[in-house]
Amino acid sequence: MILVPVLLLILIPALLASICILSLLLYIALYRASTTTSRTSLGRSAAVVVLGDVGRSPRMCYHVESLADEGWRVAVVGYGGSSLPTSIQRSSVRFHKLKEVPSWIAKLPRAAFVAVAPLKLLWQSVGLFWKITMTIQPPPEVIFVQTPPALPTLLIIRICSLLLSSRVVIDWHNLGYTILGLRLGQDSPLVSFARTLERLSGRTAFAHLFVTHAMKRHLEVEWQLEGHKAVLHDRPPKHFRKAHVSETHTLWKGLAPRLTPDLEDFWPKESQVTKSSTPFTQQDAAGKISLRADRPALVVSSTSWTADEDFGLLLRAAQLYEKRAKEIRGRTQASSSTAYSESPRTSVDLQQHSSNGSTSGAKLEVRLPASASSDSLEMEWPGTPSGSRPSHRSRRPSGQSRRSFTLPNTPAERLPKLLIVVTGKGELRSYYEKEVARLEKTEAWEFVRIRTAWLENWEYPLLLGSADIGVSLHTSSSGLDLPMKVVDMLGCHLPVLALDFSCLDELIQHGYNGLKFSDEEQLVEGLESLLADFPHSSSSEIGSSEQGNWLVRGGGLKQPF
Repeated sequence: MILVPVLLLILIPALLASICILSLLLYIALYRASTTTSRTSLGRSAAVVVLGDVGRSPRMCYHVESLADEGWRVAVVGYGGSSLPTSIQRSSVRFHKLKEVPSWIAKLPRAAFVAVAPLKLLWQSVGLFWKITMTIQPPPEVIFVQTPPALPTLLIIRICSLLLSSRVVIDWHNLGYTILGLRLGQDSPLVSFARTLERLSGRTAFAHLFVTHAMKRHLEVEWQLEGHKAVLHDRPPKHFRKAHVSETHTLWKGLAPRLTPDLEDFWPKESQVTKSSTPFTQQDAAGKISLRADRPALVVSSTSWTADEDFGLLLRAAQLYEKRAKEIRGRTQASSSTAYSESPRTSVDLQQHSSNGSTSGAKLEVRLPASASSDSLEMEWPGTPSGSRPSHRSRRPSGQSRRSFTLPNTPAERLPKLLIVVTGKGELRSYYEKEVARLEKTEAWEFVRIRTAWLENWEYPLLLGSADIGVSLHTSSSGLDLPMKVVDMLGCHLPVLALDFSCLDELIQHGYNGLKFSDEEQLVEGLESLLADFPHSSSSEIGSSEQGNWLVRGGGLKQPF
């Protein structure tokens, strides 16, 4: 007898909820679908969906701009954060902001994250479904969706498109299940389930767009995608360009004082930030701004500070560069009669000047310090067994083929000071900031400094446009996508040193618009080659083709794509 009331208490709310859901679905299908909407009120409407910060997805913003230019009314659905580009801030474009998932969910440890992940997916699913089906007016005829994140995005968009009779265009930036595998492990049952769901919900669409030919080939073979298919390589926004020296002057007047810890012991002498001077630029009495001849070389890297980018590799390269620069300085200061023998590297001829101005040739054998490959450079990666670090070599081709490519200017006769500015934010940033501070102190670094910076939107393009070299540590969770950070660097005509992986050839041509590396030794070799004759220019145009490093002089960066 007691069971009857209990069952009623359960069944009646469930029945009412089911009736409400079915009524909502019928309303959407009968009165909101594009096939049942008045053609005069429809007026070509589209939705562009990004389950992330829309302002930081330039590719999707390009879609919005292109649709608006063609006369479409565009609904942008996504999370807030960064401001939208001015090019899409117009009356025909409306932003539908999704409610953020509680921040504490993303900060949970692995075990707890798995437990509450269904709640996160439910939160996102309900919010996305409601925005697409109920708030966009008129209902969209076409839905452009970015993936990843694939879940719950693709599944919810598939349901919405069936109810609204809308066409779906999927823009494949990467494979979502491979990113989940970085956190849970590729052998996790949840990753296998996510892969199956991503394949089923994304297999059929009106059109598929891809960031690389490698991704298109892979998904055509593995998932048998149905629909139109096209590869659209990323290109940088127009404001990513080479900076004028006056822009560099303005940038560093504001940025130099913000770098912490301060660099007073590292900057050139008499380089205090004033109206007429920064550590990189100077202004004469006539008001002309030029680059300082005693400035440090500027290297910029952008990282997500997560396990899919091995920042430890850059840190180990900084250690090697410091040792190498000190070795070269010591050799230069030593007597010209000092001989080096048993070198594993090539010999070079150095000209020694006599007191009467004549020169005589002396051959010196140059070698990297033995510590270049020692275990002392190994570091512990947080959250992994002691002494280990994440390996991406399974997704990267061997570097042996590139070792046969002899880089110019190696070994160098001198190396400049090196400031490495790392942008971005992520869970491992504070760990590495402490590690950098420890190494700078315990190893008494003189030639290298590493500083992190969180920049305003307008500052990042200027920083890239003012730099001498860009470094990318991106390896891709799938090995099928390309890093947008490298696209931005090339847009600023910046020589790029990029960690190699399987499809990087679609963006970086080794020795033409950049150099590839597979380990810290190759990264240091690339830095040494490009900086051996630094500073390259004191003109008003930074990195001009007449006076830049050999990659710039070669012309590959004039048309890097």
